[in-house]
Amino acid sequence: AIDEGATFVVGPLGKESVAAVRALADGKVPILALNHLADGETAPKRFYQFALAPEDEARQIATYALQHGQKTGALLVPTGEWGNRVRQAFSTIFADGGGHLATSETYPADTTDFSDILTPLLGFEDSQKRYRAVNTLVGGNLVFTPRRRDDLEFIFFAGQPVHARLVRPQLKFHYAGDLPMYATSDIHDPKAASNQDLDGVSFLETPWLVSDDPSVASLRESVRQLWPGDSRRNGRLFALG
Repeated sequence: AIDEGATFVVGPLGKESVAAVRALADGKVPILALNHLADGETAPKRFYQFALAPEDEARQIATYALQHGQKTGALLVPTGEWGNRVRQAFSTIFADGGGHLATSETYPADTTDFSDILTPLLGFEDSQKRYRAVNTLVGGNLVFTPRRRDDLEFIFFAGQPVHARLVRPQLKFHYAGDLPMYATSDIHDPKAASNQDLDGVSFLETPWLVSDDPSVASLRESVRQLWPGDSRRNGRLFALG
């Protein structure tokens, strides 16, 4: 393409293909790769990287929390490499800005009941220990309402819509419904009827997917018809393009 006169290259999309193009880049022509190189790989001169990366969203959320004076937070991410990347991206920016990640937990992909995960995340274990100690001293059954830790200023959640819709009501049940909850765009399913359990959650999203402009709405509907099985992902890729 360059031999035929191209003065700017856009793409490719896949990580392996981006790595292959990096090996060929000599800095003579600007390249806009639509994904990121692997960690530790240095981009050559005039090689730009742009992607729909959850790490970028995690960094934005960390910055947003700091800008709103929220310096102490909790983190809940899925088990595995994806969750680790999100955790690392968020933690680095948050710590650099003076923030303190007070507690962090992971959850397996098949989790439906988050009680055992939210109990340590919200600090109920200390409250339960105090109850048992006092109950032993007085030798009777006390009326007990557990208290969560009071230093948390927000919760950052990363995961898919099905998990987010389970976590939000369970946070309310565990006396944490008043805590601001931030999330990546992965939790958002554009089907409005399925988003009721996400009320009160703040998340990032591509403007194209939430715009109420009639022409944009018409395009979104076309995307849903063309890719009914995965319109959420393909809508974001369409907006990226």
